[in-house]
Amino acid sequence: MNPWRCMKEDLNGPTRLLDPLLETAGNQHRLYHCVSNDLLLFSDYSGQDKNSRFETYSFLIADRSSTIEFFDSIEAFRKKRLNAGEHVSYKRFSQTRHRESFAFFVNAAKMNIKGNLITVAVDKKLNSLLSGHKIEFTEGMDQDAVNSWNSLPKGTAEQTARILHFVSLIVSGLSPEKSDVYWISDNDETLANEERKLAFWNFFTIISSLYLHNNMKQIWIGDSSLNQDCMRIEDALTLPDVAAGSFRDCLNSGLLNAARYPSIWVPDSLISPKAIETLHSFSGHPSTSMKSIFLALESTSSGINAVEYAIPNSAG
Repeated sequence: MNPWRCMKEDLNGPTRLLDPLLETAGNQHRLYHCVSNDLLLFSDYSGQDKNSRFETYSFLIADRSSTIEFFDSIEAFRKKRLNAGEHVSYKRFSQTRHRESFAFFVNAAKMNIKGNLITVAVDKKLNSLLSGHKIEFTEGMDQDAVNSWNSLPKGTAEQTARILHFVSLIVSGLSPEKSDVYWISDNDETLANEERKLAFWNFFTIISSLYLHNNMKQIWIGDSSLNQDCMRIEDALTLPDVAAGSFRDCLNSGLLNAARYPSIWVPDSLISPKAIETLHSFSGHPSTSMKSIFLALESTSSGINAVEYAIPNSAG
């Protein structure tokens, strides 16, 4: 049975292009089949700076019970190797200690977490994936929701809409019937203040209704500012944070042409060891329970093209 619930003709826009790629991954047993109806979802984003050619969005969705041993092993590691409150992130990988710590994190995740890490890159040549960021009020719409959305700056509205569409697709595609999903997002510009959080929530209820045809129980949304006394949220967010950052850097450098077109040789001078070695760490044996998928929406002369990048292990 394919773990991905394909929506096919039910979708419009760029997520319609991602849907068949994830269906194919499911058919090839490269997606974990979530059977629990109690799920955790962690998301992080990268590439909003002007020098990046791509923006990346990474989402880890997992059976909640499978994260217990992961968190316990990271907590034990923290006591021995990290300072109190120290956050392991891709931005700090210039420090050998942080790269080595992440190696432990990702190996613990691949051993224990039952779920899928799905990362989507969006070419910045695609200025907008929306038809427009302002919404006209019509009968039947929630006026407060419309007002909160229209108060967003154009860039924030675009970023918010992308995140909400990607999450809606992933939750619809992978969650069993009658699931509870607890989603924790990185606290970026889309959740920078109470007004933006209100717009985020209001429009998630609208956008998710276009996707969620299965009988969900509830979806709870929080951000990384929760529970500052415990590092578990930050530790879980490290996985999508590093996936988003390393995928972005490899795409920016053109390194992943080698993954799609093996005949193309990439000069050593272009290779960023930090980026490519880190991205390699997400590859795993077929029996690994945490599966990692890397997708991209790219600009072409005819519009938008969706591709999957196969990430080889460090041996090739």
